[in-house]
Amino acid sequence: MAANPYKRIGLFDSGVGGLSVLRQVALSCNGAQFIYLGDEARCPYGNRQKSEIGLFVDEIVTYLTSFQLDALIMACNTSCAMALDVAQARIQRSPATALFDLIEPTAQYLAESAECSKIGVMATFGTVSTRAFSLALRRHGYSGEVAEVACPALVPLIESGKLAEEAQNELLRAALKSYLLSLAGSSMIILGCTHFPFVASDIESLLLTDKDLQACFPEGVKLIDPALVLCRRLFPSAVSGLPAEDKYAEARQIDYFSPAFTFYTTGAVESFERAAAACLKTPVPRPLHLEVSVLEANGSASRNSVVEI
Repeated sequence: MAANPYKRIGLFDSGVGGLSVLRQVALSCNGAQFIYLGDEARCPYGNRQKSEIGLFVDEIVTYLTSFQLDALIMACNTSCAMALDVAQARIQRSPATALFDLIEPTAQYLAESAECSKIGVMATFGTVSTRAFSLALRRHGYSGEVAEVACPALVPLIESGKLAEEAQNELLRAALKSYLLSLAGSSMIILGCTHFPFVASDIESLLLTDKDLQACFPEGVKLIDPALVLCRRLFPSAVSGLPAEDKYAEARQIDYFSPAFTFYTTGAVESFERAAAACLKTPVPRPLHLEVSVLEANGSASRNSVVEI
């Protein structure tokens, strides 16, 4: 495991999806403290307007940078797609904090290494509407076809924390099949929402067992987790040569109850705790509750201070 150049790392998402990023980062480095914020009170972000997302990102970045972070990871691709510029502008007031997103590193990695004629993207409506992955892939020189499909049913199902229940799992599989059919012929599929790596095994199972999908992907398809791509960039000696599947994360245990981890949610703490444990497949500590009004007040005060200056 590589030495970690970032000793205090913040991450945020609309809910528990960003925990897939936290898990990969925690497995790829040591000696760090992690502060995670899930904005569940306003989840999902995928169907919101750009102006709303921009406001949320401004508030959250303002709040998290008050923890004197070395690095802040936008573990929410909808936020990256619709408000990266907002985060970049806000982070300039905290020059000691490095800002990272998931879209640009993934696009660069695939454009440089992928030899395929079609890349699929599963994401939220918000991310797909901006064509964030397509545009980033083109900027880095990828000339093949890019197919992006919005997957609105997935985030609520994952956030429910009830995918182990048969009825919920049936809904998940039906939704996944519909979305995968729209990406027929892709050699690689980017899991373009941080919630989606938590259902990667369900996707793989469908691709192996469903005859309709087998016909759509006769040569198979590789799933790409942007969190692992980011870790390759940040901690190359720790993850070089590792596959981009979720299996790596599942192979090692993380003690989320250690003092290295602090969790916040703007939603119900019980719901976060249940969904997080279901996604990570291990118990997690009860998060601290953060009122949305606190985020709003901090963001407003910070914006007003800029005006006064």
